Amino acid sequence: MECRPRTDIAVVLTDVEMPGTMNELMLAASVRERWPLIGIIVVSGRVTIGAADIPDDGVFFPKPYKAEALATAVRALAA
Repeated sequence: MECRPRTDIAVVLTDVEMPGTMNELMLAASVRERWPLIGIIVVSGRVTIGAADIPDDGVFFPKPYKAEALATAVRALAA
């Protein structure tokens, strides 16, 4: 169920332990399904996520992560 293209959002960054009824993997899958061109970065300080757990071309960063590495990933996904 793809929605209109989003030109105002290039990358979504979400934490594994997000509050509310939607967990990070559900959010990442929903974004990928609706807006396949939006980059996805998942971070966590407690849980390790495998490549199979996030959408294609998604990136996982364990905490603590280096700000420079995160910035590089955001730039690459936004390009």
